[in-house]
Amino acid sequence: MADGAEGTPRWGFARDWGRALQRRILTGLPARVRSEVVALAEPVVRQVLDERRQALLLARQDVRRVQGVLRAMERRIERATALFDRRPLGPELTIHAAHARDVRVQEVFASYGLPDCVSCPVGADETLAEAAFAEGFDVVQVIEALRRLGLG
Repeated sequence: MADGAEGTPRWGFARDWGRALQRRILTGLPARVRSEVVALAEPVVRQVLDERRQALLLARQDVRRVQGVLRAMERRIERATALFDRRPLGPELTIHAAHARDVRVQEVFASYGLPDCVSCPVGADETLAEAAFAEGFDVVQVIEALRRLGLG
């Protein structure tokens, strides 16, 4: 994980600080003592680093889980909001609001080349008129098809 243009690891400063501290502590010690101190400290340091790495991995998993829950909640809020959208059936009705009124709307959308409007995040704000313009179909025909479902 690089955080600089030079591509140094994000925690490189800690590694460099540790080396500097190691040099300060070990300087002046006889070589044999120095090697024994390093041999004793290295497994402990590795264990601590492994524990921290594992904690970081678990935290990342938790973050991903929370992100998934938040996305699901956002979709539920969009659907609930669309249920209370009482605009009349017309070009200004949003894709999600139309779908919230009747699930058969998806079949109508699919017949006009909009197979996945319900899961599309744009559908919460995109009106029937905007979708028709973007996809190149006649909004009046879509509205008539929705009225045949009994929505209008």
